[in-house]
Amino acid sequence: MAPLHPHRDDSKGINIGHYSHSTAYKAPAVPPHIDRLSDAELVKLYDHSPQVHPDYSVHRLSPGTNAKPSEDRTEDTPVCFEANALDIVFTATTIPVPRVGRVARGEWDFLIAMDYIDGPLLAQVWPTLSIWRKLCVAFTLRRYIRQPRCFTQAPAGAPRICESSVFGDVVPCRGPFASYAQMTAFFSERYHMSLDLHNVTKDRPARKDLFDDSEPLVLCLQDLNLRNITVGEGGRLWLIDWGWSGYYLHASSM
Repeated sequence: MAPLHPHRDDSKGINIGHYSHSTAYKAPAVPPHIDRLSDAELVKLYDHSPQVHPDYSVHRLSPGTNAKPSEDRTEDTPVCFEANALDIVFTATTIPVPRVGRVARGEWDFLIAMDYIDGPLLAQVWPTLSIWRKLCVAFTLRRYIRQPRCFTQAPAGAPRICESSVFGDVVPCRGPFASYAQMTAFFSERYHMSLDLHNVTKDRPARKDLFDDSEPLVLCLQDLNLRNITVGEGGRLWLIDWGWSGYYLHASSM
């Protein structure tokens, strides 16, 4: 995909654009003094490092390195799925994401050391943008979100507990599902439970509907939020939080 050169909003001084990795900044490696630390030492450094923002558990380990915990609903999982998702997206798409430099195992979670991306959050910049700049952001993010959909094969390993907005607010975590067919049966059952709740009669056409599983599950971000996007150098939009990512329905991409 060809890069879209940034457009400057002269009234606000904010550049918003999309770049491929060929023109993007080259992420530095984790500093040697951090890379040499044991997992326990890295966790201790994280505990004693300053928070990037008081509302988030992201700490600044060095001028160019952040660290954040990544919890998984599945206990004793040997793999940090957020770090895996970041690696896939960094190497196989043009979406600007922080490069993972190190993953340490904590007592209850993983700790991911990654590049620090300098710049304000899009949530801070958004009110200052013109309608035209907001449209540029929307179309840039649309390009980003479409790219991971080409990944339809989840990494090998045991199924995970799924945490997604598609399950609703009451019980947002479901599973693990042993197969796509099992998840399909779950959604079809819940759909018919809702029909019963609303007293839809048995002769209504809606009773014949089933969950549409005609499309494969794809890699989804699931948390496209203004506070999870950094406006970096040159107005590049960085997707910095992939904690809810996983292989879900197309509709879960955002």
